[in-house]
Amino acid sequence: GSLTGRGVPVVVGTCPDFGVITAIPQPLRSVLSTWSLRLAALQERAVQAAGGRPVALARLVSPQFVGHPDFFAADRFHPSGAGYGRAMEVIVPAAITELAGPGAATDVAAPLSA
Repeated sequence: GSLTGRGVPVVVGTCPDFGVITAIPQPLRSVLSTWSLRLAALQERAVQAAGGRPVALARLVSPQFVGHPDFFAADRFHPSGAGYGRAMEVIVPAAITELAGPGAATDVAAPLSA
């Protein structure tokens, strides 16, 4: 990619699993889940191919939204502050690792604790 080719670290949070959004009625929720997971897989491959670091939100964050209505905003669709906080707990460590550069010693390989 043009950014990574210039030495700019790139971290991308891939598409979350829309199947966890219970405000979306079935069967549309199942269809959107399939589409969002497919999009996330394509995004992950594209980011890796361009030299960036993908963060798989569908795998690392979306399952934690199930049974946690406090992770959703009042519209029951978008994340709340707490929901965005969960996403940042996996994105920020990846960003710090990328910013530190290859071979840098960091303690952020694992997501931050909740």
